[in-house]
Amino acid sequence: TIEAKEKKFLAEKEAMEKICSLLEPQFGKEFNDLWKEFEEKESYESKFVNALDKLEVFLQHNEAPLSTWLELEKDMIFQEKWLRPHCRFDPFILEFAEKILCKAKQKIADAGEDIEQIAQRAAS
Repeated sequence: TIEAKEKKFLAEKEAMEKICSLLEPQFGKEFNDLWKEFEEKESYESKFVNALDKLEVFLQHNEAPLSTWLELEKDMIFQEKWLRPHCRFDPFILEFAEKILCKAKQKIADAGEDIEQIAQRAAS
């Protein structure tokens, strides 16, 4: 929700302010500027780091036993909003994301779960 995102942003902002206050002023400013750049996701580098952050979550799931996955995490494989939008800025990154999603679907199928049923649930 928007409220949850705002709370998360404010908590991260507060943490960044605390971290930056512990650094020498010029390093604190530079670190804070980099964080702001990451949050704005306008530069190629910030988009790349954001994509890596999202990709890492999906890679961790692929490496973890399926028994540890929540239903929501299975649904995320089929929901557009979780990974692809963060990777579309670069064809290679998007292709990498597709391979990760394909591996996740295969992991679910190999465990004997109904891929179509999960995809339908995720769509609703």
